[in-house]
Amino acid sequence: MNEEQRTAYHEAGHAVVAFGFGYRIEWVSILRPRFESGQGRVAIPDMLHEDNVAEELRSMRREGEPRNEAEARLSEWAKRDAVILMAGRAAEELFAGDYNRHGVRSDLRQMMLECVTQDPSEQTALRDESLQQATESLRQNWPTVETLARTLLAKKELDRRDIERLMSEPT
Repeated sequence: MNEEQRTAYHEAGHAVVAFGFGYRIEWVSILRPRFESGQGRVAIPDMLHEDNVAEELRSMRREGEPRNEAEARLSEWAKRDAVILMAGRAAEELFAGDYNRHGVRSDLRQMMLECVTQDPSEQTALRDESLQQATESLRQNWPTVETLARTLLAKKELDRRDIERLMSEPT
């Protein structure tokens, strides 16, 4: 197995789990020149990012949501995102039996940025729980992961219409 195959499965894992949570996926790519890191990417606009967590919390407060309820909702959102972030690693492990530590590093970094208020033991527990949930979801949807990964290997990049069509095809 080569790195391009590993990357295709990694990105397909993110996409399948995100789609399962109802997130919109704009595109998936394994094209190297497009990104500095040389890794593939999935564009999921509805995921939290470290630069929009505070804005989301302010928005919830403006809408009159009590702070503790807004924080709880934000926490659930972050937990879903953690499962999506761990899905790349889980897909690699299911496909290859191991994972590329370099390729998974940015996913782990993003997950830890979303969990800045948690102590290291809570972060480790979240990582482990998220990885387990991602693995279970991918096992249940493995034919879709394989279809998406094979199509990525052939086309290198998929747009939203391609992804929606592939995700809705019977497996």
